[in-house]
Amino acid sequence: MEVLVETEAADISPEELIDTAEAARILNMSEVTLRTWRSRKIGGPLFYRLSGGRVRYRRSDLEAFIQSCRVKPVI
Repeated sequence: MEVLVETEAADISPEELIDTAEAARILNMSEVTLRTWRSRKIGGPLFYRLSGGRVRYRRSDLEAFIQSCRVKPVI
C-alpha cells in the first residue's frame, strides 16, 4: 500500500476529493476500518493527508482498490 503524505494538489481539484465517511459508504465498510488501515499501514486505498490532518480519497483510487481486491477463481 502506498501512502501519499503530501498532496499533489496541482493536479487535483477539491471537488475530486472525498472524505472518509463517503469513502466508507462507497466501499461498503466502516470508517473505523479505513482509519485502522491508515494507522496500521496494512492495506486499503491510497489517500491524501491534507493540512490539519484531514484525510481525503480520490474516487478513482477507491475504484482501483476495489479492482485490486478482485480474485479470479481457480478451476
